[in-house]
Amino acid sequence: TNFNTAALESLYAGDMQGNVWRLDFSVNGSINLGTNATTNLTKFNLGGGSTPFFIAKDSANNLQPITGEPVVTNGKSGTKLVSLGTGKFLEATDLVVPLTTGASFYTLLDEDKVQVINRSKLQQGSLDSDGNLDIPQFTYGYPTTGVPSLRMGWYFDFDKSIAERQVSDITAVFGKLFFASLYPTKGSCGEGGGRLYVLNTATGDGTSEESKVGILAAPLVIDLGSLASS
Repeated sequence: TNFNTAALESLYAGDMQGNVWRLDFSVNGSINLGTNATTNLTKFNLGGGSTPFFIAKDSANNLQPITGEPVVTNGKSGTKLVSLGTGKFLEATDLVVPLTTGASFYTLLDEDKVQVINRSKLQQGSLDSDGNLDIPQFTYGYPTTGVPSLRMGWYFDFDKSIAERQVSDITAVFGKLFFASLYPTKGSCGEGGGRLYVLNTATGDGTSEESKVGILAAPLVIDLGSLASS
């Protein structure tokens, strides 16, 4: 199939093996890719080939499946921020509690096509008992021996003990990320549920609230415009 997306530079996608792919249109363009896009399209790699932009793994180094769509927002100085959650809810084994492989949420810096090697290059955050997410302050950039405080983004781990994960759409607007997590059950007789998260895209700081109506769908955000009157 031929298509023309002249303004398009990159596409981001995740797979069930935890790979985050950055499909780069800037090298060969995006006009008339033909039936075999791989012959004209360079996947993310400093020297060509098919190296992932990032591989999502939990703290035990298990590959984290990605079934939700990444969302891309603008960072500083022409960079991009790629946000995504991990986990799946597709088959009977996904009802097992706790999760064998923990799920996480990531925001990754895409700067000059530099690969985010692993989560050690990211700033880790944590949720408190009130559902507030705290990401220690950091500066975006690739960590080096001279400046180890730089980070290529941020992440936090969902509650593995209740099999929490993120599989639905993410809404990015007003400099914030709106998304819902889910868990299949909570407690010996509990029903499925989840949490609604509202996080600052750049810093990761924000709040979350547990659902009172069961498993949540992707959030719907409506801009009502100005309410000012004279």
